[in-house]
Amino acid sequence: MFERIAFAAALVAALSACGSSSRYMQPQQPPLAVNPQPNQAVVVFLRPSNYGGAAMFTVVDGQQRWLGDLNGRQYFVTTFPPGQHTFVVHAENNDMMQAELTAGRVYYVLISVRMGAWSARSSISALTPRREEWANLQEWMNGSTQMRADMASAQAAMNPAELAQWIADAQQNFANYDQNERSIRILGPTDGVGPGPQAPPPPAAPVPATTAQPPATTTSAAGGVVDLSASRRADRDILKDVVTERRPGRAILPA
Repeated sequence: MFERIAFAAALVAALSACGSSSRYMQPQQPPLAVNPQPNQAVVVFLRPSNYGGAAMFTVVDGQQRWLGDLNGRQYFVTTFPPGQHTFVVHAENNDMMQAELTAGRVYYVLISVRMGAWSARSSISALTPRREEWANLQEWMNGSTQMRADMASAQAAMNPAELAQWIADAQQNFANYDQNERSIRILGPTDGVGPGPQAPPPPAAPVPATTAQPPATTTSAAGGVVDLSASRRADRDILKDVVTERRPGRAILPA
């Protein structure tokens, strides 16, 4: 048992310590409001967990365009023309999702970490009102730093052949996913926040009348920023998760 705990602790420390930051990303000060644009779709790429946070993940689109780099508890905002788009996240692996975007809406893409044999692996998925994790969105945004991307300099430094390989690998991985894995990697036109009809949130689970309690609230003097975000609570449980179930490829945060 001691050996398993020691292994888990060493693995978590390694994933948290190893990595680098991007020369093409700088904190946006002050942070800009994320608002819909009338002729463009706005997409927020959010990596809310600090698990493996020092490992840098790179996001590109299906046209080999660099979009941004992310470390733990960071996000960046990009605009796109309406229509079909592909987003790929690169780390030790390559993962992708498909999106159909509509102008005048804000969409959220979740970048998370999967445990590989010895290194942090990236995962990308659609964060929509239909997912349970949607309830954590405001806490995650408040607990993350908005980053500004130097897209021109980064694109000039990219290797086109390498970008093409990332995309090809991600497409192959996507083709091998089962229906559930593929469904969370599809962003539909009504999944964004904005005017007009929106995708309905998941129905609340019924609570027996005898045990019903008033909804809990969390307040803060710092403009609604909570002291303990959902991502920090999840980080706290990582060691237990690693010890009890070490399965390669298991999503640590979020699911």
